[in-house]
Amino acid sequence: DGVTNLSDIQVQKLIEKSAIPVVIDFWAPWCGPCRSFAPAFKSTAEELKGKYVFVKVNTEDFPEASQRFSVRGIPTLALFNQRQEKARQSGALPKDYFVNWLKSTLD
Repeated sequence: DGVTNLSDIQVQKLIEKSAIPVVIDFWAPWCGPCRSFAPAFKSTAEELKGKYVFVKVNTEDFPEASQRFSVRGIPTLALFNQRQEKARQSGALPKDYFVNWLKSTLD
């Protein structure tokens, strides 16, 4: 489906090696906005597959992820390109806003 679930350590390795931008959704199963955003994230991942790598990190299963990536609230979206964080967005977004955010960030 274009989305991979990873730990914070796996994400760090991916960021360091990926030739294309990495989009991370920091979320938790108990978070209502996280669950409501999940379909938009999945749909966007399918639509933009090959242009970005889409990853979800469950902050409940990997609480150290919040500390490692300075996540203060969830959902938080982070975009990394060429090993550097290029943008961050807190809160759930409608799909069209999410797609526009991704595309405008790397322009």
